[in-house]
Amino acid sequence: MKKITLLSFLLFLGLFTKAQINIDSLRAVWLDENQADTTRLNALHSLAGDGYLFSQPDSAYYFAQLQYDFAEKTGHKIHGAKALMGSDINSFFSGFCKPCFTCWRSEKC
Repeated sequence: MKKITLLSFLLFLGLFTKAQINIDSLRAVWLDENQADTTRLNALHSLAGDGYLFSQPDSAYYFAQLQYDFAEKTGHKIHGAKALMGSDINSFFSGFCKPCFTCWRSEKC
């Protein structure tokens, strides 16, 4: 019985642990212009959401805006929408809800 309890505890522990985000690697992917645009956009999305959202919200907003600008420049509308959603989530958690609602009602989203 103890083995089954220990095994199920270890299995559930693996489901709820979160991997560490390597911010330097994500920045290196973003700065590498030889990478595909979608790979670079995914790196920016991870930087904004997983890397900085709760620890440094101003940096998360910066990277979300950078992601949006690059997505618009390269014509990736889905990544642009992800960037807007990320910046709105950042605004919501920072206590600035008015920009969130303005963006959701605009033609950008």
